[in-house]
Amino acid sequence: MKAIMFILSLLVIGSMAFAWNEPTGFRDIPWGSTEQVLQAKLKAAILCRNVSRNALPERVCEGHITIGPVPVKGGFWFRSGRFVGVSLRFYPKDFLIMEASFVERYGSPTSVEEEPIKTHEGLQETNRTVLWIGSNVRITLQKYGSVDAGSIADIATMAEHEGRVKRKLQELGRGAKDL
Repeated sequence: MKAIMFILSLLVIGSMAFAWNEPTGFRDIPWGSTEQVLQAKLKAAILCRNVSRNALPERVCEGHITIGPVPVKGGFWFRSGRFVGVSLRFYPKDFLIMEASFVERYGSPTSVEEEPIKTHEGLQETNRTVLWIGSNVRITLQKYGSVDAGSIADIATMAEHEGRVKRKLQELGRGAKDL
């Protein structure tokens, strides 16, 4: 009986390590909302435009917001007139603050990858990718070594992410045919 309880406790602890809080939207803007809902709820100067590349969302609305103390440039993605994701661009110096905010809000990531790189100046730095992958949403938080390169967070529905990967592969195939 003790062995069964031990195994069950390990399963519960193990499943908690992979549990995270999948968002149903961003900043009280639910997935599937319209641009009008975004404009009303965000209360920031937002400029919307059509996007011509097939792999990207059909429309993006951009504006400056803050995540805690971190200034970010937000790009809100729309497909078929509905909100499907957001990109947040920020300086690498703010990465640890952003990562802490993401962990506090969404829980432990499902994976973390680090890749050592050398800068143009020959210095050793690290690219860091933190992922939260769920059944409905995928979050990618990336730090690119140097201050000049920038960092980004993408929060998107799985349907948008999977569609984006498929469209990107199709786009790459068309480019190969042009050679």
